[in-house]
Amino acid sequence: STPTGGGMGEGRIQVLATTANEDTGGYLHHFSAPDFARLDELRLEGMLRLLPQQCTAFALEPPAEAGGDVGRSALGTSIGTVEVVDLITGLVTRSFKVSTSALLGVKWLRDDLLLCF
Repeated sequence: STPTGGGMGEGRIQVLATTANEDTGGYLHHFSAPDFARLDELRLEGMLRLLPQQCTAFALEPPAEAGGDVGRSALGTSIGTVEVVDLITGLVTRSFKVSTSALLGVKWLRDDLLLCF
């Protein structure tokens, strides 16, 4: 599905959470709040259906790289692939194999440069 929220500008607290089910695969839930003092205002920005393989790591693109908004997430999988997901459309924009085993971590270094381990 597509996100329900609007401008997710710089300074907002961004939270990603995954859930998994062996039968239906997993989901990535994207939440945001204005700041740590107002976590009671946490809202669901979007929910993305993940690929059938298990998500083992993920990272949000730094807001400065996305023009102040959270635009993409990098997902590491149990089969050693990285899936770059557009958080507005919910589409996988890039997918590539980086390992023969599960990824333990993914980190954005700068626009279009990821560290995967």
